[in-house]
Amino acid sequence: MVSKGGLEPPRVSPPPPQAALPLRRDRPNFLGPLENERALVTDLKRCGCGIDLIIEKVENGSKENTMRKRKLGKSGLEVSALGLGCMGMSFSYGPPADKKEMISLLRTAVERGVTFFDTAEVYGPFTNEELVGEALSPLRDQVVIATKFGFNLDPGSDPRGVQGAPALNSRPEHIKQVADASLKRLKIDAIDLFYQHRVDPDVPIEDAAGAVKDLIKEGKVKHFGLSEAGV
Repeated sequence: MVSKGGLEPPRVSPPPPQAALPLRRDRPNFLGPLENERALVTDLKRCGCGIDLIIEKVENGSKENTMRKRKLGKSGLEVSALGLGCMGMSFSYGPPADKKEMISLLRTAVERGVTFFDTAEVYGPFTNEELVGEALSPLRDQVVIATKFGFNLDPGSDPRGVQGAPALNSRPEHIKQVADASLKRLKIDAIDLFYQHRVDPDVPIEDAAGAVKDLIKEGKVKHFGLSEAGV
């Protein structure tokens, strides 16, 4: 291509793509503030969590990054603006990741301001809750853990619906059984946020909500929510 002056403009080669950094367990707990967050995002992307970090700058003589907080619903449940969905660590997106690396990642996320972690009994099934429980139970007072009910995980069922309609089960007695099992796998005394994973057309929503209300009265659940209610 020739410009109006008759001279060809210089050709500029694009910069080479930047390679992703490997997950490092030898990284110190407290790096520089901005480097701290970049390292976390790199590690999260590495496990298939395509997310952006939401931070705000606070002036205290020097600049540091602080995780924003937000409240869910009207119940006052406060969580970090950046939540970490844990499904891909052990389910769905290829083979399960290395357990020790994922435990390190989860604990590093807490160190860097993430307080909201999401899992479900169907992820694995069961193994993702076990991973989250092992990683986060020592940090229980620093985190909000959400898990879900709503699928039939009997042998031969297909909860993801890949080979047909997903097997749903939100009968009140089943919800209570799921809660008790999830509490054991997560190694906690109460589930912070208990979602209905999918609405069960065979069970009135009032019955499902009523079962969770009973669990809240018993101290096993703190908050109730819905996941993909329109699916």
